Amino acid sequence: MLKALHENTRRLPYTPDFDRMLLDTAADGCWVVDADLVVTFVNATLCRWLGYREEELVGNHLLTFVAPESLSAIRRAVALREVRTRQSLDITLRRSDATPLYAIFSLSTLFDPAGSAVGSSIFVTDITHRHADEIALRNEREQWAAATQRLNRFLDLLSTTLKDPVSAIVGFSEALQAEAPDGRIGTYAASCRDAAQHIVRVMDDVALWASIQTDTGAMEPCLFDVAGVVHDTMEWASAGAVRRRVALINGVDDVPVLADVAATMTVLKHLLDNAIRFSRPGTQVTVAARRIAGDVEIQIADQGIGIPPARQAHLFQLDAPHATPDLDGDLGSGMGLMICQALVARMGGTLHVESREGVGTTVTFTLPSGRALAEH
Repeated sequence: MLKALHENTRRLPYTPDFDRMLLDTAADGCWVVDADLVVTFVNATLCRWLGYREEELVGNHLLTFVAPESLSAIRRAVALREVRTRQSLDITLRRSDATPLYAIFSLSTLFDPAGSAVGSSIFVTDITHRHADEIALRNEREQWAAATQRLNRFLDLLSTTLKDPVSAIVGFSEALQAEAPDGRIGTYAASCRDAAQHIVRVMDDVALWASIQTDTGAMEPCLFDVAGVVHDTMEWASAGAVRRRVALINGVDDVPVLADVAATMTVLKHLLDNAIRFSRPGTQVTVAARRIAGDVEIQIADQGIGIPPARQAHLFQLDAPHATPDLDGDLGSGMGLMICQALVARMGGTLHVESREGVGTTVTFTLPSGRALAEH
């Protein structure tokens, strides 16, 4: 039996048959405490880690050597020791020089022959180096997160600052085209207008993406019918559809959802605009919705040129070399689907794309159903 008690220390009513020499040469620390958490044994490894002599530890209360932030964890473990006879927890100890020792405590309850808990044996694993690595990794992540936020704020500011002058270029180009619609000036003005409009679309996407990344656009979920939002979005998209001779089909009945109205309309605008820009003249774009389980599934399907298989793997990446030009030759910002996916995810839904080159593309996203609320 373990005989490591000094004359003036408490003795456990019962102790396991440990080999003291084995424990004293163990790589891990070890101590034994009685029912009142008074130390009755400690091995040489733990003495070395804590910077105390054996006689300075034995006979003292265990909590004397535990950092304040770990006291509650020890007390919980002691309260449960008869129910959970083996426990493992992360603990911070205090060395003799007041520096912390981060460790894993592996506690085993000791029982006397009558089955009463009389103490605990505790094996200690030093994880100070691992803790330091975790702190360094967390600090690095925080630095990256801060740098990313600064970059997104800069992009938002840049987009906002440039939008007004570029919009002015659009207006002046349209005025020049109206004055000389058939001459070279009108042709140049139209090209200038198209390029400026493209820049405006890209800047809008950059600003929206930056606000999503910095979480500045707060969601305000409310109960509304999808049909009304789809109708308004189709009205917004109708000019582009007429210009490209694409028919818009609204197949959505009143379906209540619990989501953010502005975010839902933003998603629909991006998806409808994409569908129209990649549709051939004389085809149609259809919007449909249906209830599935506790969600509402919304589909935007076109009969356009489809997405090449090699491009489909990059749909949700900022990967400009893989962008597919629309029928006007524009590449877009490459951020539309990423923005839609991020907004849908923040509203509690999912988004996925199915496409066949030369046949068309269907984008499906879900929103939480508001049916239960609508019925009350």
